[in-house]
Amino acid sequence: MADIILEFLIEVFLWGTGTLFIRVITLNRCNPHKLNEGLVTLIGIFFWVAIIASIAILY
Repeated sequence: MADIILEFLIEVFLWGTGTLFIRVITLNRCNPHKLNEGLVTLIGIFFWVAIIASIAILY
């Protein structure tokens, strides 16, 4: 049961991050709710990978 809850929270977090990233990049012209959920989640994953890679390169 805990794995289902954890998976849900991670997916919501990544989807939310992707949503915010899409809204910022498109200057709030694109509605992420009309896009594919998997695509928005993937954008959220790429965002966090880029952040972690940037931190790793800087340090």
